[in-house]
Parts: sequence; structure tokens; C-alpha cells
Amino acid sequence: MNGYLHPPPQHLRCALSEIKSDPTLCRTPPLQAYLQQIQKSTKHSHHPGHENDKLYASDYIHQDDNKACDSCDSEQQLPRTPRKSTDPVIHYGTIASGNQVIKDAEQRDKLARQYDILCFEIEAAGIMNTIPSLVIRGICDYADSLKNKMWQRYAAATAAAFAKFLLSRVRTHQDSGINS
Repeated sequence: MNGYLHPPPQHLRCALSEIKSDPTLCRTPPLQAYLQQIQKSTKHSHHPGHENDKLYASDYIHQDDNKACDSCDSEQQLPRTPRKSTDPVIHYGTIASGNQVIKDAEQRDKLARQYDILCFEIEAAGIMNTIPSLVIRGICDYADSLKNKMWQRYAAATAAAFAKFLLSRVRTHQDSGINS
């Protein structure tokens, strides 16, 4: 951990606080409509199916050429109860931003515990202190030795839908009663 990025602009933090204070907002028609709108215009951006969401033990090393895990050791797969819905779930927390892809699940787990990290990403690190912004991530893998791209477009679509939803909650100066 080398440091921290500048906080997001206040207007984004206010809109985010409003959304976080009422969890039912993320299950409302506008967010779902934004996601459906994106999915209509973007190929392969629908939920890939629970059967394609496999989590393996942290110490398991995947075969480099096996992106679908067809020959992965099923004994290493962690049992989980599938979610009843394919609707995205919104999580709030610390996003670690760096310049290297995490491919070691044991390192991922150690860093996540040590710094209370929700997820890891590499795209925002270079821009966050230059342009005031808020990082919104769609989760597409488990930051382990498997880099399956099957979930990338769905993750991007859900992040984009949430970003549009967040921006729809930003109050203008006129809405907030602030005089310019």
C-alpha cells in the first residue's frame, strides 16, 4: 500500500450516500432499466449464469490454457448456494487500485483482510488524482490464477448502469437550493 487517492467530489458522495441510505433504491426500475438498455445494445452483456460462477480454494493454481475450467479439479471448487436472482448486487467499500493484475488468491485474501478491500482494479490508478472521480467496478473475476473473460461484459454493463443511476441522483445547484 503506497497511499490513498483523492476523495470523490462532494456531489457524487452526496448522491452515493442517498443511495446507500436506502438499499431498496438499487432494486428499483430505473437501475434495472439502465442495465436492460445497455444489454439490448451490447452483445454478451447478459448474466452468464450461475453455473459459470466458480470459486476455487485460494491455494489452487488453475491451468493456464483452461479458461473454462473444464479440467479444473472439482474437489478444489468451494461449495456455494446459488443466488435466486441474476439481478446485480451493489456493494460499497474500499477498492484497491494498482498497476498489476492480482493473480494470487492467497495474496488477494491477505490484502483484503489487512486493508478491508472489497475488490482490486488497475484502470483507475492513473486518473484518480488527475480528474475528480468515483470508482465504480463491475466484478468479473476473483483476482486469482484464472482469468476467464466470460463475465467482463456483464460486469461492465452493471457498472455502467449503476454509474448512470448514480448520476441520475446527483442534485444540480438549482435542485439543492444552492445559489451559484
